Amino acid sequence: MTIQNVLRTGAVMRLPGAATLAALATTTGLLLAPQSAVAQAYPTKPIRIVVGFPAGTTTDTGARVLGVHMNKVLGQPLIVEARPGAGGVIGANVVVKAEPDGYTYFFGSVSNLHPIFTKNNPIDAGKDFAPVSDSMYAPYVLFSSAKLPATNLQELVAYAKTQPPEKFNMPVTIANQELLMQVVKSKAGITYTSIPYTSSAQFIPLLASGEIAIHVNLFGNFQAPLQAGTVRAIFVTAPKRTAQYPNVQTAAEAGIQGVEAAGFGAGFWAPRGTPRTMIDRVSAAAVAAVKQPETIEQFRKLGYDTVGNSPEEQLKSYEASMQFWRYAAQLGNFQPQ
Repeated sequence: MTIQNVLRTGAVMRLPGAATLAALATTTGLLLAPQSAVAQAYPTKPIRIVVGFPAGTTTDTGARVLGVHMNKVLGQPLIVEARPGAGGVIGANVVVKAEPDGYTYFFGSVSNLHPIFTKNNPIDAGKDFAPVSDSMYAPYVLFSSAKLPATNLQELVAYAKTQPPEKFNMPVTIANQELLMQVVKSKAGITYTSIPYTSSAQFIPLLASGEIAIHVNLFGNFQAPLQAGTVRAIFVTAPKRTAQYPNVQTAAEAGIQGVEAAGFGAGFWAPRGTPRTMIDRVSAAAVAAVKQPETIEQFRKLGYDTVGNSPEEQLKSYEASMQFWRYAAQLGNFQPQ
């Protein structure tokens, strides 16, 4: 009998007894239990990790290294799936469109997916993904041929001024390299000519011989020529010197301020709408994985440092990075490709 009927008819409404109340409590508990139980049990099946580059690349290798240790924390395997193409956009779009059920994540760099870099199907991670955790990071490095009579930025700038721009050249494989040099150009007054290439393997011998003057890349891609002494590292875009190359100046030490946010990082991102409880579980597992001595050692061999941060810290880092790249793009009047 409803309260309205009681008021209309004047009937006496009996309160439920203790047994009835207990039954109601049990029923309510059953209704509430599934959500709590699911959160506690997650994950209950393998987790798919989509990488936007081919198997065997640095990003793919990093994801697999992390997956081994995260499996121990989560109790489920992480299946790495390479979906290469369009500079990572194809793989990223797979995750953007995936069901936000906690079983699909993107792993990789997301700054190059932003509309300032990408004309077709761009992705702004700050809006299209839910942050999880950054795992690996490497600053960009300005390299010069060891054939050049310059061991620091000041000497390099002075030498460049004695050369016609077409002789003082720089190979470019990705837009980030050109944009970073636009900032260096504006701050140091260096002039150069950009030459497009598809891979660093094509021009490393030319850099060693002195036919190419400078290049921007990561330590991991140039460890062999550095050890051979055919190239020099002029500065790193990091707030402090790296542990692997402590003799290489930071950009600030070299006289270039404000480029600390320029670098290459890779981390986990989830489809927007993924439950925060699930994101926190994966984030905690990722942070635990990068603290493992084996992970640190393997990442250093790849030329990367480990990171391990919270979703909030990851988003803040991404926004700082994009603020720099927006500035660099405006400075160089860069148009997305």
